[in-house]
Amino acid sequence: MKLTHTVNTELQKLLQADPAFRAVLERMDRESETRVTGLKGSSKALFIAALHELTGRSVAVLCASGEEARTLAQDAAFFAGGDSVLLMPPWDLMLPDALSSQKDVERERIRVLSTLIEEKPAIVIIPRQVLLQKVVPRG
Repeated sequence: MKLTHTVNTELQKLLQADPAFRAVLERMDRESETRVTGLKGSSKALFIAALHELTGRSVAVLCASGEEARTLAQDAAFFAGGDSVLLMPPWDLMLPDALSSQKDVERERIRVLSTLIEEKPAIVIIPRQVLLQKVVPRG
């Protein structure tokens, strides 16, 4: 575990030295929303983890599919540590015999929404289908 943390620290230092990464950080200081495109594979996860670590802010990432979101969440957990990465699960069509997994989905959605409401810094990975679902508005 310590080796992983050392590798991640070194990778983040290299990323910090990159002018394009520094430009994104500067743009984030000026703007409330920043869109970054063009990253491939695990470079997305490294970028997201470094951004979260250096800014102390929450980072929300919208993914095209549930599979892409799960993969990115696993990769980001490697670079940032599993506790800071949250995957917002979608509501799935549930059959009566799958009620126990529905409860797991409900618990995870509540955990993610609670973290966001309490404004705790986190990396939140969101599959597109989740944004298409209605949630109860904040009180």
